[in-house]
Amino acid sequence: MNASRTIYKAILLLASAWLLPSVLCAQQLYVSNMQVRARNAAVSDGYCDDIDFKVTGTISGPISGTLSSSTVSGTMVYYTGTSTRTAVTANCNAITRVVPVNLSGTYSGTLSGAVTGYDNWANGTVSGVLTAPSVSGTASPGSIPFRDNASGLCTMMSPSQAVTCTPTTLTMTTTANGTVSGNTITAVIPATPETSPNLTCSGGTTSMQAGQYAWTGSGSKNVTGNIGPGTLTGPANYDDYDVSFISSISGNTVEPAVWSAKIEMEHPRTAYPSACLGLCASLICVSDAGSFGIDELTFEIFKFSAGSNPLDPASTPPIRTVSMYNIGTCNSSGNAEYRIGSFCTAWDATYNLNGLFGKTNGQFGFRAKVRTNQVSATAGNISIEQTAAYPGQDQLPITVDVVNVHAVKSSPTVVGRITGVAAQPYNILYRLSKDASATI
Repeated sequence: MNASRTIYKAILLLASAWLLPSVLCAQQLYVSNMQVRARNAAVSDGYCDDIDFKVTGTISGPISGTLSSSTVSGTMVYYTGTSTRTAVTANCNAITRVVPVNLSGTYSGTLSGAVTGYDNWANGTVSGVLTAPSVSGTASPGSIPFRDNASGLCTMMSPSQAVTCTPTTLTMTTTANGTVSGNTITAVIPATPETSPNLTCSGGTTSMQAGQYAWTGSGSKNVTGNIGPGTLTGPANYDDYDVSFISSISGNTVEPAVWSAKIEMEHPRTAYPSACLGLCASLICVSDAGSFGIDELTFEIFKFSAGSNPLDPASTPPIRTVSMYNIGTCNSSGNAEYRIGSFCTAWDATYNLNGLFGKTNGQFGFRAKVRTNQVSATAGNISIEQTAAYPGQDQLPITVDVVNVHAVKSSPTVVGRITGVAAQPYNILYRLSKDASATI
């Protein structure tokens, strides 16, 4: 009997597990872009440690939208003045009546603001004062009775009154999420809900004549609705620029294989090509289970040789490794793409040569490896590792072409069995950048 109950419970548990919807959590973390960059001469110290892939700019553009109110109430009043028309008596309806009005106005203007970002995006706050030619409506109370003393009878009128409101401006502030293409930043502002400031509305003037009607609103009114969409644009300003593929310099056509991603100086200078470059990678993540931290971003620099595969460390062993710190957090939610940022490291073409750092001529590339190993309350263990390599499509390898001696290592001959002492001759090891004559 107990065995039967146990089997029955097991069947129920399996059935419940099959009937309950499964919860699948997905996270992605990857390198979205890799570039080799050089610093603009006007803002450079020549050491490449200030290359950051940062983009700034000011964007602006027109935007408009029609705002309207739900029905607002006001009072339609008949001005008796000194006319023969007097206040009605009991046999006629009141000449003061609550009359609803629908208000509307089309606001337009220009939004502008500074944006900043990295790689191919730039975000920021934009604002502007929007103006409506008028915010208005019409009060139409229908037929209103009044009494005429001359006849003593109740007669009817069907007045209508234009209602206008002030002020007719509003200040709009919103966030612009821009994309960068070439030298232009473009941000599409979606339709954004806005509410006007408090409006004071009335129909007619203080000099209304006898026999006329005026509408007077009580309290503050508002109109609401969507402003936009609209498109804002502006120039993209980089303090550093992409040299992964160069076909012109200062308007002059050059050979990309010769001038792209090049290091040809031993000492820093502000002009390109110089003694260093910035190696950059951009990171993007996607998550449907909340945020998670990024544990590691590593750059591995390698030198090309016969049969090299950039993604295979066995055929392209790293000659220098650089670890980045404080990479940040993936703040994606609802499977929305989140840009973590762009990260650059300076490289002056040096690496370990026989125990000393020096340079050799040749062509080089680098790998960017991003990794996280976090525990989430909703997604459990998040373990992701992804590697991308430079050069990629429409990019050329880093070319090192310096002209001086790259590395010199000298050591004296050691003599003595108990305590070694230095003596002649000296052993000197030279590594040259290219074929050259040497004199000692």
